[in-house]
Amino acid sequence: MTMVMVGPLAPWASGMAERLTTLGYTPRVAELHMRLARGLSRFLQQCGVTAEELSLELISRFLGTVRWSGRRPTPKMLAWMVDYLRDVGVAQEPIVRQPRSEQQLLVARYREYLTVEHGLEPCTIANYGRVVTLFLTVHAGRGLDELTAADISRFMTSQCQQISVRAAERLATGLRSFLGFALVEGLINMRVRSRRPSHRVWSGASIRASTSAAVRNVTIRLSNWAALFFPGGAS
Repeated sequence: MTMVMVGPLAPWASGMAERLTTLGYTPRVAELHMRLARGLSRFLQQCGVTAEELSLELISRFLGTVRWSGRRPTPKMLAWMVDYLRDVGVAQEPIVRQPRSEQQLLVARYREYLTVEHGLEPCTIANYGRVVTLFLTVHAGRGLDELTAADISRFMTSQCQQISVRAAERLATGLRSFLGFALVEGLINMRVRSRRPSHRVWSGASIRASTSAAVRNVTIRLSNWAALFFPGGAS
């Protein structure tokens, strides 16, 4: 059953829900965001303030009273709502700055996914975020749906030349997590292959001899996984 918003933000509840849909949030994550917005509206009502009086201080005070998947949420998690209220003329100034570039928006969306769907620790989310930012920067100008298994293999090979096995594993885990998120969110069209490609495809001269066998194996495992879903792998 859909909960009804009460308080000074209630008149804009349906518009908020539409904004979350437009931003591409899944129904489950959108409902979690709306739950947070409903809580803020009740908080404003208890404080006796109007929607027009919404401020960063009030948002911070409210967030200090709630938990989000067992953690304290940050003002950035309400940036979408503040942007919407500003667009409809309720909030006069940008209370919370939201990432501007498409890459930053995608990384922020991925980090929220890790928080809400998986409840990962902040340090893990930060590490994954760095991996994704690097991956997107290397492939700037190309859509995720344009990438091939060979692109993913080349990225891993180039990044794993002079790093430890543990660092390579963290890189592979972060990248696989992000690509899995992209598949779930429909950012990449799933193209499941009929059989697993041979290790020989990825273990040739493209991986330098100076790379340790363990690091090479990490690269091969991720490349083989990518080849199951992306074009450009072994047939």
